Amino acid sequence: MTAFDKQAKDALNKAGDYERSATEAMRRFNTECQNLGVAGNSLDTEILNLVNEIPQFFSKAVERLRTARMATFIKFYEEHCKDLLGDPNSTIKRLQYLSYIQEHGDTITDLVKTRLEGQSDTPSLLKREEKKYEVYKNFAQAYQDDVAKNFVIVEDTVNENKEKENEIEGTQQEETLLSDHKLRDLLLNDMAESEAFAMRKLQELKGSEQAIFMTYDQSGKKQILQENNNPEFLGAVLKDIQEAYETLTSKHIYMLLEIKHNPNSKDRIKANLERHITLAEKNKREKKWHEEKNGEILEEIRQCKEKLQKELKIVEELKTDAQTGIAQIFKCQVTVA
Repeated sequence: MTAFDKQAKDALNKAGDYERSATEAMRRFNTECQNLGVAGNSLDTEILNLVNEIPQFFSKAVERLRTARMATFIKFYEEHCKDLLGDPNSTIKRLQYLSYIQEHGDTITDLVKTRLEGQSDTPSLLKREEKKYEVYKNFAQAYQDDVAKNFVIVEDTVNENKEKENEIEGTQQEETLLSDHKLRDLLLNDMAESEAFAMRKLQELKGSEQAIFMTYDQSGKKQILQENNNPEFLGAVLKDIQEAYETLTSKHIYMLLEIKHNPNSKDRIKANLERHITLAEKNKREKKWHEEKNGEILEEIRQCKEKLQKELKIVEELKTDAQTGIAQIFKCQVTVA
C-alpha cells in the first residue's frame, strides 16, 4: 500500500502546486489590468477607451509649461542668446514650439499650419530635410557609379515617405500641437534644450564666485538677465520642464498614442493580458486532473483494503477450521500459526 499512498500524496501535492500557479497567474492579470487602467471584463472596449486619457496627460504637461515663470524663462533664454551672439535686434525664436505652448496652450493655429507647409519664420524640419537631400542629389549626379545610384535610391525613398507623411497630415485628423507626433517631438527638443540651459546655469551659479563673475558680468546687461540669473528661479523652471517632459515621454502615454494610431497595438496588449488567463485556466485544468487522479488512487486503495480484509477473514476462517479438524483427529489442542 505504500506505493499507492505515495502516488496519492504526489497527486495531491501537484494539485496544490497548480492551484497556486493559477492563483499567481490571475494575480498578475489583475495587477497588469490595474496598472493599465482597465477592469479586465471587456478588454477590447476598455483598451480602446484608454485613448480618452490622452488629453489629461497633455493638459498636465501644458499646465507645467504655462506658468508665469516659464514665460519669464523663455524671454530670459532669448535675451541670453541675443547677448551671447551680440545680436540684440534678432527676431528669431529659438524656442518656437515651447513659446507657442506657453502662449496658446495645446491648440492648433496658423503657426502649426505654416509649419506643416514649411513656411514658419525659422527653417522648418521639412525644409532642412529637403535641402539635405538636394545636396545628396547633386552629389549623386556627379558620379555615374553604384554610389550615385545609392544616393538616388535614398532620395526616392525619402520623397516617398514624405508624400505619405503629407497625406497623413492632409487628413487633418490631429487637432492639437501635442497630437501631432512631429510637432510634439519638436516641442520636446525645445524642452530638452531649455533643460540643458537651465542645468548649465545652475552648475555655473554653484561654482566659485570668481567663475560666476568672469562669466556673468552684470554691468550693461538687460534687466531680465540680471534679475533671473539665480538658483531659485532656475531650479523652479527646471522642475517644471522635467515634470512636463516625464509626462510627455512616459511609457504609458506612448502606449496610449500607439493604441490611438496603430490598430494592431490593441490586439497585442489584449493578447499580453490574456496569456495570464490562459495560463490560469491551464493550471486549473491540471489541478482538476490531479485531484481526480488522487481520488482514483484513494478509491483504489480503499478497494484494495476492502479486498484484503475479506481475504484475511477467509484466512482466519481456514485457520479455525484447520485447528478444529486437527484437534478432533489427534484428540489434542492444536494452534495453527
